[in-house]
Amino acid sequence: MFIAKISNYISYLSHKPFDTTTPEGCHRERYRLALWSVLANTFSTGISMFALLITVPMTLPYLGKERFGVWMTVSSIAALLSFLDFGIGNGLINRVAHANSKGDSKELSFIITHGLALLTLIGLVIGLFTFPLMNYLPWEKIIKVSDTANSSEIHTTLFVFLFIFVASIPLNTIQKIFQGMQLAWQAHLIRGLGSFISLIAVYLLAKQHAGVPSLLFATFGIQTVFPLILLCVLIKMNVIQFSAFRHQGWISESSSLIKTGGLFFLLQISGLLVWSIDSIIISSTLGAASVTKFALIQRLFQFVLVPLAIINSPLWSAYADAHIRGDKSFIAQTLKKSLISTMLIALTSVVLISSLSSHIFRLWIHDVSIVPSSLVWSYGLLIFLMATGNSLAMFLNGVGEIKSQVYTVSFFCLIAVPLKYFSITKFGIVGLIWTTIISYAVAVLMPYFTFFRPRLMRYFV
Repeated sequence: MFIAKISNYISYLSHKPFDTTTPEGCHRERYRLALWSVLANTFSTGISMFALLITVPMTLPYLGKERFGVWMTVSSIAALLSFLDFGIGNGLINRVAHANSKGDSKELSFIITHGLALLTLIGLVIGLFTFPLMNYLPWEKIIKVSDTANSSEIHTTLFVFLFIFVASIPLNTIQKIFQGMQLAWQAHLIRGLGSFISLIAVYLLAKQHAGVPSLLFATFGIQTVFPLILLCVLIKMNVIQFSAFRHQGWISESSSLIKTGGLFFLLQISGLLVWSIDSIIISSTLGAASVTKFALIQRLFQFVLVPLAIINSPLWSAYADAHIRGDKSFIAQTLKKSLISTMLIALTSVVLISSLSSHIFRLWIHDVSIVPSSLVWSYGLLIFLMATGNSLAMFLNGVGEIKSQVYTVSFFCLIAVPLKYFSITKFGIVGLIWTTIISYAVAVLMPYFTFFRPRLMRYFV
């Protein structure tokens, strides 16, 4: 029995697709593509995680806590502003998955070409509007530094950041297109190559004691540019065609994509405000040096959140394909397995890392006192809840259940953001984390297991 199960799992490693003319074949093909995505993502993220670890001792000693905090704060702005694709990138995943499941190559080509063109236009418009405003924003109040010499470096870093960010709006979408086509493993391999090149660049720059702008370009910049390789792959696959610009459905497709993306936009902007604003809150209230403490604990627990995201992220397109085909049994079985395994792995990993955190920090940065244990255990609990929520979100995204997410995340944002500002002034970073934990449990997780439960059951029975 055990050997038969192992043989069954090994069969998913085949390069040859399963027969999708039968329900069982469809099940196995979705799992096969998901497994290849997990393996490729493991390789890619392994390099990224190693880079996260090794770049801290490379750069922190010569940058110092304040300049390192500036680097981490500016880097976090990329996540905070990712909503500026107006949700079109995430909406494109489901649009591509729908056309791909129907086997309509012409529609698939039109959707992909149109989506990339629209997001390129959005990126250019954002760049034209934001570059002139850079010198007039009160960055000294947003990123507090005690050394005035660091102020000019902040402005240079922000200009470098904005240039890269504008380019990232269409380029990051290319990876989402591959996700919608259930070919995310190819995108992960390219991302892994980019992370490797980025690590080499940081190593060389650190030896020269390079400044924050150069380090930002070596990390965020290189990782942004590498999806251009995927663009070449799409052109070779003949799914990007310039004839699509003459397609009569250009306006209707734009309207449909913007409408679908609009819900994702609301979801993104609420979620990003509540998740990605933490570094900004800490920097503006406690100073940039305090961001270093928070950034270290974030990086530590990436070893819990990231592997689970690797496992769950391919399920988005798998759920979408199953929903389009009306395969409710696949959705029910996969969601149950995903939730249970995610919660067990997250709980075990959080307890293990939290228990060993003092030893980890001693080996990593040779300083145990920089992050107190209370902060570690608190953030570990938050990671457990986030991992569980992410597993559920892949199902909700795949079946197109976006409105309920908008309601819960908006409520979460409404109560959490003001309380974060209040709690950090009273209780420090620990207070900010506990505010997030309580708000997330009450506003996001509880409604899905109570109020929205009957609504979600229709996708299973």
